[in-house]
Amino acid sequence: MNILGFYQDHIKQKLSSSQVITLQTLLYLISVHKTVHISRLSNYFSLPIKLESKGKHIQRFLTLKEFSLA
Repeated sequence: MNILGFYQDHIKQKLSSSQVITLQTLLYLISVHKTVHISRLSNYFSLPIKLESKGKHIQRFLTLKEFSLA
């Protein structure tokens, strides 16, 4: 099952492939762990970087201009 569903084509036009993967990972983690605390999500985010850097990565992603899907 693709977590992006109906919006997949639109999202892939707006975001780079690495950003799409980040979005898919965040949506999956939120659906599984039922939380939106960046500090908590970064614990579960599978990137080979320090925990503090994971939180910054998530924050940067969520503040992207391209993230606005309108």
